[in-house]
Amino acid sequence: MANTPPNHGSLVEVGLGIVVRQYTNITRTNPPVAPHHPPTHQILITKRPTHTVFGGYWELPGGKLDPGEAIDDCVARELFEEVGIKVRVIGALPEVVHRYDHAHVRLHPRLCALTPDSPDPQPLHVDRFEWCALDQLVEYEFPPANNAIIDALRAHLA
Repeated sequence: MANTPPNHGSLVEVGLGIVVRQYTNITRTNPPVAPHHPPTHQILITKRPTHTVFGGYWELPGGKLDPGEAIDDCVARELFEEVGIKVRVIGALPEVVHRYDHAHVRLHPRLCALTPDSPDPQPLHVDRFEWCALDQLVEYEFPPANNAIIDALRAHLA
């Protein structure tokens, strides 16, 4: 048993919420003119608390599925617990399976939109949150398993 990798036992199922909103850069001019750039996407990202695994890294918010819980329900629950928002799942990206030294995870990314009655995000169980332009995600440090999801998100929203 000495050659067994540490903590690679059971697969941990994780639901991730990719909350997407569109915005347009509008320059105020007189007289008003049409914007020069089409709407672009912003993604809600959160910063992990420093006392956790990958503390200080940015992430797509989410968490572990409870036994018997549907992925979409997990995503809605986790986003409400972490940042206090209400979302509806509007799509999915391909799952990602990744082995870390501390865990073996399967990430279930879900595209989400804020519900009309959702409050604004708050840092309830995260250090911070930001609305990040899609093309600026590369400027943030994410856990390695997130890279494939961010690539799939860019391709999906292109």
